[in-house]
Amino acid sequence: MIKLIINILYLDKKIIVIKYFILFKFIMRYLNLNNLKIFIISFYKQLVEYKSWLLLTKFNF
Repeated sequence: MIKLIINILYLDKKIIVIKYFILFKFIMRYLNLNNLKIFIISFYKQLVEYKSWLLLTKFNF
């Protein structure tokens, strides 16, 4: 079910951020506080990479 939702969200590149937010909420349940800081940093890096990718490719669509 979760995989289906993620695949649907992948269809529209503008909704990838929502997919990250959903994954963030799921992963939050399994993380302890020691890993939380590392996860937030990597999550933020992925978000920045997505935004830069969107800026680079939005003129190609």
